[in-house]
Amino acid sequence: MELFEVNKRVDEVLQMLSEDTMFTDLLFIMSKKKDNEEKYIVGIEVGVDKFIYRPEEKKKTIAFKDIQIKRKYSYYLEPGIEAFIISKLNEGYSLYYMNIDTHGYLWNYIDHSLDVIGMVNRGLYSYLRFCKKTGINNQLLAYHTGLPVNDILYVFIENQFEDFDILISEDIGDKKLMLGVRHMILFNNQSRKQTEDITYRVTVLNKNDYSIEYNDYHGAVENAYADYKNHFFGLSYSYYIEKEKADDETIKAFKKVIEEHSGKTFIVG
Repeated sequence: MELFEVNKRVDEVLQMLSEDTMFTDLLFIMSKKKDNEEKYIVGIEVGVDKFIYRPEEKKKTIAFKDIQIKRKYSYYLEPGIEAFIISKLNEGYSLYYMNIDTHGYLWNYIDHSLDVIGMVNRGLYSYLRFCKKTGINNQLLAYHTGLPVNDILYVFIENQFEDFDILISEDIGDKKLMLGVRHMILFNNQSRKQTEDITYRVTVLNKNDYSIEYNDYHGAVENAYADYKNHFFGLSYSYYIEKEKADDETIKAFKKVIEEHSGKTFIVG
């Protein structure tokens, strides 16, 4: 997400708000392109009250307390603005801005919904990627709130990724290589029988923004492990080649400084 794009979105929203309504704080900005038109959902604060602002709708503002989520989400998500945000991200909206207080509410909501939040994986990981890109983490939120904040990035990246539990993983430079497993019980309505489904997945994750650079699925752990090892050696080799180049450049630059200062007093440190 480029800073220019973020600033552009914020400027567009502020312009629309200035024409439609008064507000005292901007809480978040989401948008999604529909029929070649950008549809915005904006959280705003007006005094002590909070509203959703939708500039393209006839009824442009809705109070947080009156927001409803779709029935398919209400079976497992506790209704509220946090569920609304996650559900919209799950439907393909992109997050462009969120203030620190709203992040705090959302982290707390996710932390208290660990057993069901996986039902909206797309929205969850869209939000986690936004946090990674913008530097939001549990230490920052704990400092802001003065309260302990659990590390949901660790929960959903180190222990599991999407709906796969992590068997083994390795950090290689700015990449994270993972071998995960998903165990499901499937029920056949016709035969009235249950069957087990075990799937393995090898994933290469870019740690800078949590984007997926490689994904492949396997039915046998042996095949998955072979795939994992191939990527481990390939990524390791590429990383150490680049590291060696960078180190060579550092030493070259240092030697040049030494040569330029030959015959002069030179202190390192």
